[in-house]
Amino acid sequence: MIKILVASAEVKNNENLCQFLTNDRKFLIYNAYTVNDVLDKYTTVQPDILIIGSSLGITNCIDIINRISILPDIFNKCYTIVVATQNESSNIINQLPNLSKVYKILNKPFNISQTLDTINEISPILAIDELTFDDIRPIFLLLNISISSKGANYLMASIITCYYFPFLLEDLENYVYKRIAEYYNTTNDKVRENIRNTLSTLDNRYIDKNIFPLFKLFDYKDNTTPKHFIEIVSTYFRDKKKK
Repeated sequence: MIKILVASAEVKNNENLCQFLTNDRKFLIYNAYTVNDVLDKYTTVQPDILIIGSSLGITNCIDIINRISILPDIFNKCYTIVVATQNESSNIINQLPNLSKVYKILNKPFNISQTLDTINEISPILAIDELTFDDIRPIFLLLNISISSKGANYLMASIITCYYFPFLLEDLENYVYKRIAEYYNTTNDKVRENIRNTLSTLDNRYIDKNIFPLFKLFDYKDNTTPKHFIEIVSTYFRDKKKK
């Protein structure tokens, strides 16, 4: 079941959405009306989707999003949907340090159908099994990529991040690398540099395409860019691990 936490100070809208979503048996619905309630239930429930309304206050919304994103799990698999007015949306975009923490901002007035459409967009992404470093390491070993380097860790973390959040591939620098840098307490530049150094040892001309089906996706002629490598490996595992 997909666990959804609805957080809003607008009691009527909150209850209406929760009531509407309970009609679908694949959803398990929780609600919260205050900042502390949101944080407590988030930790307890560990929702797949968080729907947070600006009625809690823009500063509070940003604080909640930032606080839940630094919980111990770097691959926090919760998809956050923010419901706000256009002006509030602009403030969130300008004030939130890392927009990769938000899947989508829906503009008010509140629309249940639009919210459901967004949830249904996310649902197929959730229908995959967990991916870990242990799943990825054998591939790195077959490619003669050192698995003990910082670059390998950053690269595996990037693959797993894009496995759960494929839309972040649109901007590795501002979304994925920033997320990894925050977790490892480093900078975007260091993440990028270490990943590039790790992949610099990979020469596509010498990859045996018959060893592993995944290798057939690599170009025979050109060296693989970080984005291409991350996209290929994360997509491969997403197809392999569909429930």
